[in-house]
Amino acid sequence: MKLDMNEKGWESVFKPFEKKLLEAVYKHPSGMITLTGWKYLNGERSRATVINTLARWKLEGILKATTRTGKGGHHDVYSPVYPTIEELEAAIKIGFINFMKEELQGSILE
Repeated sequence: MKLDMNEKGWESVFKPFEKKLLEAVYKHPSGMITLTGWKYLNGERSRATVINTLARWKLEGILKATTRTGKGGHHDVYSPVYPTIEELEAAIKIGFINFMKEELQGSILE
């Protein structure tokens, strides 16, 4: 997860299409495949971008995934780790605060 210091609020953490994609995930709490997310964005981003974003969020602990078989092979079904968007927001805030505490040890001049 990257912080964009030129933006304010959640836009500093999530790009507009990512916020929309996150909305799609929370509208499908039992699981969503990448095709569903891509359709939710109305082609605003490529299918590869959706696949990579969801996979990155899985690695970052925002989403969990199970694999199911289907047409064309195996497909990840993504669902939220945190039951509500408010719990996700709180976890990101706590994670950011803890990260900053660890990273900003000592003095600037050291």
